[in-house]
Amino acid sequence: MLKQWKNRMEAYFSGKKDDKGITTQKTHFSKSVTANIETLKKLCNNSADVVVREINVCSRKCAVIHIEGMINKYDLAMTIVDPLTHAKIEKEQSASAAFEYLKEDVFYAVDQMTADNFEQCILLLMSGFAAFLMDGAEQAVIIGVHGFQFRSISEPSIETSQYGSHEGFSEVLRINMTMVRRRVKSTELVFEFMNVGTVSQTNICICYMKNMVESKLLEKVRKKLQNVQMSNVLAAEYLKPFLEQRPLAFFDTVGITERPDVLCAKIAEGRVGILVDGVPNALITPYLFSENFQTIDDYSSKPAYAAFSRWLRYISFLISLYLPALYVAIGVMHNELLPVGLLLRLAESERSTPFSIMGEVFILHVVFELVREAGLRMPRPISNSVSFIATLLIGESAVNAG
Repeated sequence: MLKQWKNRMEAYFSGKKDDKGITTQKTHFSKSVTANIETLKKLCNNSADVVVREINVCSRKCAVIHIEGMINKYDLAMTIVDPLTHAKIEKEQSASAAFEYLKEDVFYAVDQMTADNFEQCILLLMSGFAAFLMDGAEQAVIIGVHGFQFRSISEPSIETSQYGSHEGFSEVLRINMTMVRRRVKSTELVFEFMNVGTVSQTNICICYMKNMVESKLLEKVRKKLQNVQMSNVLAAEYLKPFLEQRPLAFFDTVGITERPDVLCAKIAEGRVGILVDGVPNALITPYLFSENFQTIDDYSSKPAYAAFSRWLRYISFLISLYLPALYVAIGVMHNELLPVGLLLRLAESERSTPFSIMGEVFILHVVFELVREAGLRMPRPISNSVSFIATLLIGESAVNAG
């Protein structure tokens, strides 16, 4: 770890690449559009999806750059290309003045900014922006023309609700932020952006209520996310080990949800939510053990019925946890507690099979996990058949075993 830190510090001050091949020093634009295009293509390793269109605007060489499939071509034409055809730049006007004129008075984009280095420009290009370069200007105008395909908002597949909202998070970070903001129309709701992953540069968003969250908790979450040392962050679960308060704890201290209303309820209690771009769920920290037995429908029911439902979940959890161990303990050490009929069947089964009661229960657990994994991972038509056949086999075995 110390060697990695030393190499990165040397790479930062020398402008070289670190041990993972990531350039740590910023590469700034030059005044030549041709040189800037060559440098950009070199940094992108001449990737085929980098599209460069060179145009002349009042005898000045310019270029529009974007990533294929990440932009809306109609928006690109209406916000950049079409306004450039009507732009009027005087010949005696300086390059910096012409650049400012195009940026301020010509482009019709709402989401617009400037970049003075290639690293920032490339990161924005790969997020659905387009870049405009002009001869004589050492900056690039970055314009939002997002147009990539994504899955529309749909009903959550795991956290289903009978009376609550049927909206679930999608894979687009901005849409997820909108669903949270639409439910919490308060100036105290704050969003903070951050990039994680040295290669993927994944956008994440920290959301919290400023008047509810504890400052120490918020600062701790920020530091943990800033110290994430991973090349790629492709799912929210990648960040869970870094946010765990007790890494060796048996139960999770970081929750995950695919419902925006659940996230809004948690951050209203002073929690911190983390949205990850490309993932249809959100992380919640800290997360309590009791929240594993809560559902959004509990708040839509009468208090007595909600309390009964929660106690039912607790009892079911305890039965599934302790009943196999209780069965083994009685079958091995306290046979007198078993009914005579069941005791005779156990004795007969042990005489005909080479496994003990402990071995049989362990094998049964493995079989249940195999069936669950097969139903989850296999194609849906096959998984339904596997689950149905497994149900018949396990039920028949249970009946035959008495």
